[in-house]
Amino acid sequence: RPLDEGDAEALQSLTSNVNPLDCTWSAVACAVVRGRVRVVGLYLHEPRGDPWVQLAQLSALRGLSVSIGRHTRVPATDDELERLHWPELEALSFHINDHVDTSRERFLNKVLGAQTTLRALHVQPSKYDDFQFDLASLCGLVEMQILQLADMNIHYVPDCFSRFTNLRYLYLPCNYLTEAPKALTGLPELVAVVAFRQGEYTPCHLKSRGNHQVPRDLRDRQVLQQTYGTCKSIWESKAGLDRPFRPGGGDNARVICPWVAIRGSIKDWLDLGWPKIQKLWLDGNFISGKLPEDLPTVWPHMQSLDLYNNELEGSIPASWAALRWDKLQLHDNHLSGPVPPELFGTRCCWFNIAWNRNLSGCVPPGTMKQPKLRGLVGTQLQICSPSDSGLTDRRAEEL
Repeated sequence: RPLDEGDAEALQSLTSNVNPLDCTWSAVACAVVRGRVRVVGLYLHEPRGDPWVQLAQLSALRGLSVSIGRHTRVPATDDELERLHWPELEALSFHINDHVDTSRERFLNKVLGAQTTLRALHVQPSKYDDFQFDLASLCGLVEMQILQLADMNIHYVPDCFSRFTNLRYLYLPCNYLTEAPKALTGLPELVAVVAFRQGEYTPCHLKSRGNHQVPRDLRDRQVLQQTYGTCKSIWESKAGLDRPFRPGGGDNARVICPWVAIRGSIKDWLDLGWPKIQKLWLDGNFISGKLPEDLPTVWPHMQSLDLYNNELEGSIPASWAALRWDKLQLHDNHLSGPVPPELFGTRCCWFNIAWNRNLSGCVPPGTMKQPKLRGLVGTQLQICSPSDSGLTDRRAEEL
């Protein structure tokens, strides 16, 4: 059947790559909605001019992804912004490939919160942009299941998020969170939380622009350092892993500072509950204290835990070997003491405890092979014989 006449007209205005008589264009998805063939999904890459009038006409949209470039105009007036409401929209993605000025900032804060049927939202602005996004503008999106907001300068999670009982995946990396989000306490469906490298920036970026959280003035930064401590390079910069940034440091090395990063302890996060949590990535912060022994009891489904490049101390609990790890990264901390041999028998496919200089003990033979042994660099661990491994003879033979 032919595409709905109104939708066909809107598509022809948006691009010359579409035949309005069918839905063969790869960036369009169509479906029969109440007896008519309607556009239900659309992807636009850096449309020129003003695409929003036509987009507002596609009232049956369920999924929309727009990459906004420097030549893409965003609505500015209240009347224009109010028209951008899609009553059946479930998934929305904005990728901003240009500096977020005040008009783009207002557009994001107004339009995102108006889509009350959203279940999945992804917004990715240009990195190190200094704009203000208020997470409270999303308080009405209580059906949300997937929320991904990186580099959005988010400072806190508002109390209204306690109503997001369907939330499953929360990605807030490279923002300005400084503590465990208590508003998320007890969320029953939460499976994954990612909040790595809060407050990340480069000295090169700071010299050219600075921002309200990391002041350009050196004297102001010295006052903050006296209160919270000094900044540090992220692990990826220290290890020379983050191209095109300069390996080993320099003006392009990425750093994090304690006054704009997550502090506190892992227990603060454990106290949030989350009975279904499987993945928690908090690497590149200033979390301190010990690793809680009761983590496997509170989070029995945990599989992927990134705590590297923090300020953790103490030993690694033997109780953690009870979990079915896919990924456990604890490198670049201040952990100490013997590593429980049971951990090497978990068959964790991504295991890294490197550069904890006071970790000791031995690795049962046959449990780790290259390149996994690189995860032990910078520790006192050695390969040991089965009799010295701390395992039973039978278990050692199995390994």
